[in-house]
Amino acid sequence: MRDAVQLSREVRVLKIVSRFLILSSLILGVATSAAAQDGFRVSSVTIGSGQNAISGGLIAIVDAKTERGGFVEVFAGQEQAWLMFGRDFTGDRTKCSLYGTTGHFQAAPWAGLYAGCKLTVATVRKQNITIEGVARPGLMLYREPLSFRDDGVENPEDMFTVGLYATQVSFGGLAFNYTYLNFLDRTPNHLPGISYAQRVTPEVVIAYSATWNSNALEEKTGQKGRLMYFIGASWSPKS
Repeated sequence: MRDAVQLSREVRVLKIVSRFLILSSLILGVATSAAAQDGFRVSSVTIGSGQNAISGGLIAIVDAKTERGGFVEVFAGQEQAWLMFGRDFTGDRTKCSLYGTTGHFQAAPWAGLYAGCKLTVATVRKQNITIEGVARPGLMLYREPLSFRDDGVENPEDMFTVGLYATQVSFGGLAFNYTYLNFLDRTPNHLPGISYAQRVTPEVVIAYSATWNSNALEEKTGQKGRLMYFIGASWSPKS
């Protein structure tokens, strides 16, 4: 029996190591491809406050791009930060992105991938109708975030896995989105939402969003679910 338990542990360790090596090699490949390019310039600076599917509290984001599709993003928030590095691939009506990303959430380091595509399906009265999909799988590298370590819940998975998968339909500045969030031992969360982006100057856009958090528990009523609100402003310098 002891030999069987030991073998099971060894198989589990090998599984974790092999998956981590695969993920690391993918991230390295994406970063190396992007790093071979030069000419990065700041494409946008964003500040915001509130809650949405991936962040809460105050945030700041700086994006930089090259003419050949290189992309870098630095994100800083109250509980997390990340660096994203990769490439965009654009066509007449499409834009696809592949990035490697690494950062921390509540002092727990993580690494992952970002893959997304956006398709413009039509233009009505000078407003584009677009469909977009994003996948962000990742791993907590060796420990859980602070709020998860002593919560009394054992993570049922072989690894500290996280995953965010989202889709969005937009008409001009108005967008309807849905996000599926599977984070460690938490119950998978379904997060439908709506957002609106308003251009106030040629270089500045203000965005508002409301997202339904299906897992949030209202202390007063004991009912699940509540709205999360977010507001942010983005500045994109002229080329």
